[in-house]
Amino acid sequence: MRLLLINARKGENDYVYMTPWVKRLLITNALAFLVTVNNPIAARVFGFYPAAVFIQPWSLVTYMFLHADTWHLLFNMLFLYFFGSRLEDRLGGASFLKLYLYSGLGGALLSFFSPGVLIIGASGAVLGVMTAFVMLWPHERILLFFVIPMPVRWLVIFQGLTAIWGGLGVIQNNTAHFAHLGGMVVGFLFMRLRSRNSQAEKFKRAAAGGQAATGPVSNANVNKWKNISRDGLHEINREELDRVLDKITRMGVEALTVDERAFLERFST
Repeated sequence: MRLLLINARKGENDYVYMTPWVKRLLITNALAFLVTVNNPIAARVFGFYPAAVFIQPWSLVTYMFLHADTWHLLFNMLFLYFFGSRLEDRLGGASFLKLYLYSGLGGALLSFFSPGVLIIGASGAVLGVMTAFVMLWPHERILLFFVIPMPVRWLVIFQGLTAIWGGLGVIQNNTAHFAHLGGMVVGFLFMRLRSRNSQAEKFKRAAAGGQAATGPVSNANVNKWKNISRDGLHEINREELDRVLDKITRMGVEALTVDERAFLERFST
């Protein structure tokens, strides 16, 4: 199954591919579903009851691999497939997996606001992934159900508002609204902290603080930038990398802007 992604900047169509950790998570969730479906004992043992966390501490992790029914699994995995691969491509496999698991844990922790409710599903983890995606590509659009054009940020904002309303009791259903909200909060914080601690942001802060943003650059840095591997880079990033390196060739490294140097620093570390 392939979802159509509209590149907002170029106006061209692109398709989602599957990266290693997205594939592993899809397989793990599918296998867990096949093993536990229609098995109430599995839900009690591996589902997350906030009030029983000290009795079943493993459920903080295992709950996010259980699903109530086929549709529950399908929608979570569809969103993971669609948003996760491009995000993993940008963050790297290890950081992407941390984001997924931390978001799932965030969903579990916020579920302590409803301590007597059984929580299952990957929605918290997946919504953390979706939130991180929007923070990187806020203007990206999707064709929802292959038909309806929609900016991705609207979909995530709608999910966030729904989680807040559900947590406040405005919406009454069986959805784990606090788990959804917890995953989104952790996804947001994860990306903010990662961005703030990145080499690119450190370079920008140094430039803003008065250190030379357009001053001399060592040959070692230039060589490091020119040796950035294109393997695994998204098409948009490859094109931007080629443009900036071509600018160095034509105009010299001193002509680079702060943002262009930050871009090179981000992909060279």
